[in-house]
Amino acid sequence: MILPIGHQESSTRQLPWVTFALMATCLVSFLLTDTSALDAAPSQADQAEEAADYWRRHAYLEVDRRIKEHVAYDVMPNQRRQYLATLPDLSEHLRPHDAEGLAIQQAELDSLTDLALGLVKSEGEVHNPYQRWGYVPAEPRAEGLLTHVFMHAGWFHLAGNLFMLLLAGPPVEDRIGRAAFAGFFVLAGACSALFHAMLGQGADLPLVGASGAISGVLGAFMVRLWATKIRFAYFFMFGLRIFTGTFEAAAWVMLPLWFGNELFQAVLWDSIGLKGGVAYWAHVGGFLFGVAAAFGLRALRFEERFVDPAIEAKVTRFEAKPVLEEAMAARERGEIGEALELLQADYAREPDEDVGLALWDAALACAQPELGATALAVVTSAAVKRGDTEVALRHWSELSDHVPDVLLDPATLLRFVPMLREEGQGERAVLALRQAVAAENTPLTPGQAMRALEVARQLDPPSALRAARLALASAELHEAKRAKLEALVAELAAAGVAVAEPEAAAAGASKLELAASTREAAEPEAEWEDDRAIRIARFGGTKLKEVRPTGLAGGILRVELEGDKQAALRLDKVQAVSVAMVADQGPRPVLLVDLLANWDEPEAEALRGVRLRSDRFDPRKVLGVPGGEARAAFDALVEALLEATGAAALPSPDAARGRPFARFDSVAEYECEVLEVES
Repeated sequence: MILPIGHQESSTRQLPWVTFALMATCLVSFLLTDTSALDAAPSQADQAEEAADYWRRHAYLEVDRRIKEHVAYDVMPNQRRQYLATLPDLSEHLRPHDAEGLAIQQAELDSLTDLALGLVKSEGEVHNPYQRWGYVPAEPRAEGLLTHVFMHAGWFHLAGNLFMLLLAGPPVEDRIGRAAFAGFFVLAGACSALFHAMLGQGADLPLVGASGAISGVLGAFMVRLWATKIRFAYFFMFGLRIFTGTFEAAAWVMLPLWFGNELFQAVLWDSIGLKGGVAYWAHVGGFLFGVAAAFGLRALRFEERFVDPAIEAKVTRFEAKPVLEEAMAARERGEIGEALELLQADYAREPDEDVGLALWDAALACAQPELGATALAVVTSAAVKRGDTEVALRHWSELSDHVPDVLLDPATLLRFVPMLREEGQGERAVLALRQAVAAENTPLTPGQAMRALEVARQLDPPSALRAARLALASAELHEAKRAKLEALVAELAAAGVAVAEPEAAAAGASKLELAASTREAAEPEAEWEDDRAIRIARFGGTKLKEVRPTGLAGGILRVELEGDKQAALRLDKVQAVSVAMVADQGPRPVLLVDLLANWDEPEAEALRGVRLRSDRFDPRKVLGVPGGEARAAFDALVEALLEATGAAALPSPDAARGRPFARFDSVAEYECEVLEVES
């Protein structure tokens, strides 16, 4: 026996309220289902067996073909016709000699048949909740497509389904969103019932249980979380010895095996004519629906376009915060000033992200954005710390439009610059640079100053000049870098480049003025346009240890060192991921993946990290995907590393993802041009 007991996606970004609600509905429905009287009353199956037994003893009588199925249920299909044909001869000695006796027996059989087929009700027959709320293919009702999901035939049936829903439901709900998951679950249950009606045995038997809908969730799980490792417990006996234990396997391996077993069982039961028991065709139909729906949502980019877990989490907390409800009520009454005062007072007592966002929104509505600017700045910094840099960038863009003299910390602003450039917002990127190096802002560390110089030297020469002077003010700067920076400052000053005025940036210069100043500063000098003429190496050398990756899971990269030693690398400590192709490492070009630990600390003399070489490992084994193309697996590995680290992508986001890879003749050239290591 093999049972799933857990998987890697046990934590979710939001509470799976829909999954919990579905489980509670199944439990409550089961507790409210009164089946006590069914134990004392003969079931329809019992009545069918009674009619079948009567005809077996009086096979010379006329009988409905459905009763014959009960007579020969335990006979192989290819032998049933012959078996049924012999029964009349075997029972001929019981045939009455007179017509009246024959008519009495026929009437008795007809009465038993009507009861067995539900054409009439026996005296005192109790209400059958499964017949009423389940889905009966022979008597289809629209509401049965929904209600059958929440009916269960016993504690074991209920417990098994709820356990599987608890395992698979939360991660799928977390990916596609609560509302979509609720609709998906209902549709999966309905489709599984219809599939069962088309292909299953026992058209007159009620279908009950959530397993068809849960099979749909498993299908979506396989598509959406195909690489997730599922933990199983096993129990079996060999001879007199009992073996128990656990193992892990990827979803893309185990779920297709489970589906194949369900399909095999469905075909097997059909071939031998068994009815009742497990509705295997419902499982097959639900799983196929889940797979198709998951691929459909992916093709429509549903998650990217409509599902925003961060916003959903805010809505959940918003409903639980009394002051937010009071402020909303005040705004609905048109008393915006009162709402602003409520939020200001509450935020002053206890700063909270949700209250801060509501405060900013109320301040904008009152045309007093400065009253909520500090709160929005705090919310923006918190979003950066969580890794929600895109959300943080939207907050800062709105803040800089309305209150540009509120400055975020330099590290956050410098993180925004490449994102803004990638989005084509060069003017706003310049503003972020000028705010980062502004005298009014928190002083830059030497590393931050060098980073600012790196991104500003082509984008905004005045900011580059100020960053260079800030770096020179540090006593920690290495002498070789100091000499180069001093030469650069002198060169820029001679070229007429002036230090960026932080006051102008903080005062909110118009986009046209800002763009004009940027062009004037950057245009005429050929020496400035030649990036190599002003290149300042940030690192004197490298300490990159070559390792061979063996597995990736839960934010940990497992690697093998020299001497077959094993190690685990925490990816949240990586500050940059660099990917490039070099030609001097073998007969063919090799892709290097460098995970850099101190990229944001360029005051360090040497760049530290680990290096992966594409010719020394198989990315498919690292991801646990033995099949497929190696290039596709390599791209998936890089994407997984970028997502897990949240780090800068070098040489650029596109180049790191192979669109296309940057090519270099040698490792030395790559390290000089991309890693900014002194040649």
